[in-house]
Amino acid sequence: MIRKEENSLFDLFFNGEELFHDSFNKKFKRNNVIPKINSFRNNDEFILNVYLPGYNKKDISIKADKTLIISGERKIDVPKDSSILMKEAFDETFERSFSLDDDIDLDNIDASFKDGVLTIKLKKLEAKKEKQIEIR
Repeated sequence: MIRKEENSLFDLFFNGEELFHDSFNKKFKRNNVIPKINSFRNNDEFILNVYLPGYNKKDISIKADKTLIISGERKIDVPKDSSILMKEAFDETFERSFSLDDDIDLDNIDASFKDGVLTIKLKKLEAKKEKQIEIR
């Protein structure tokens, strides 16, 4: 099912301290994060739990083909007519991608979001049964 994760070294590098001017950071999405993921499997499906505290369902996108792509963006609002005294939380984006094997039923993927945890269930295709052909 999930063969390997495709994370960019570029993303990992820019997940650290402030390094460049803000316009550079905005252009290259400096505030990328890498959400924690736990994965499980049973006989019928693979299950991914993606931990996204502070995100809303509308902030998250899931696409699947030969690759499962989970992405999102969270904006931190500053109240109108306010000046910032301290800011430790920033706008952030993420993207995680996983290569999928051919035994995943792309038409039967289920996703739910509750309490900051995105759960994705990837059903396995039913094994093709050998069919007896009658000779006439």
